[in-house]
Amino acid sequence: PPPQDPFCLFREEHRPILSALGNLCPEVDSSSGQFQIVHQQAAAFTEPHTAVQHQHDHYIVPVFGIIGTIHSANFGSYEQDYDKKNGKEPIIWRVLDVEDDKVLLLSEYVLDKQHYHNTDEAVTWETSSLRLWLNSMFYTEAFSVAERERVLETVVTTPDNPQYSTDGGEDTNDFVFVLSLDEVEEYFGINWSYQKMSKCASCGFYLYNNCKLAAPITPYADKRAAPYLKGTSNCKHTRYMGAWWLRTPGATEEHVMYVYYDNLMVVKGDDVYWASAAVRPAIWVSID
Repeated sequence: PPPQDPFCLFREEHRPILSALGNLCPEVDSSSGQFQIVHQQAAAFTEPHTAVQHQHDHYIVPVFGIIGTIHSANFGSYEQDYDKKNGKEPIIWRVLDVEDDKVLLLSEYVLDKQHYHNTDEAVTWETSSLRLWLNSMFYTEAFSVAERERVLETVVTTPDNPQYSTDGGEDTNDFVFVLSLDEVEEYFGINWSYQKMSKCASCGFYLYNNCKLAAPITPYADKRAAPYLKGTSNCKHTRYMGAWWLRTPGATEEHVMYVYYDNLMVVKGDDVYWASAAVRPAIWVSID
């Protein structure tokens, strides 16, 4: 297995339960090259930004494609290379957590541009248009009927804003969601009240949280005008890194938190109707 790394998609402690996922997909012969093809396709999603090489693209594999084995299968697909003639591309997921017979996945890429809400008004995650879009259009577009049977409907709790005490709203039952501040803190080991800043030696940009929250945009998201940091061609930490929504409210109910291009979690948030960020979906999937 690869070394333990803050960004690593694979965790050694996940191996026993994730290996069982091989029963859900065909075994790929290592001599066929299929595993390598899928791997290269994942790294190529950022084209036509050919200068881009994701800082951990050697860890990016389709979910259920476990490094150290040759089990490989894709879970879900979505337009990403902005070439609809070749069909949708497999969604690349980051494993955040494993609990008994289910696994929490976060999209490795910023997949699409969507406002958090389609009207400039007070809103919670429960009443946001982003929640509606994720659990209707995205859900049916990204997952086949068979895959939807494995995506678990989850009780989603949105805590209040920790600095401004803005109400997080009622619990919801969702198949697809975006992370809350609390979940980012739990799964990435970051504290909102102390977000360490450091200067990148490659490009000179000031970045936060050791770049743990970095997520490149896809060419499709780019064409949809998803916001991103262009960075410099010689820097893997900032090049085409996107901003993505959290569901935790911001300073008021007209604001919502997001992760900025520089990896800062913006606690006061921005207007729910502004195009400040884009979408990095999360799902719980059954592995029983």
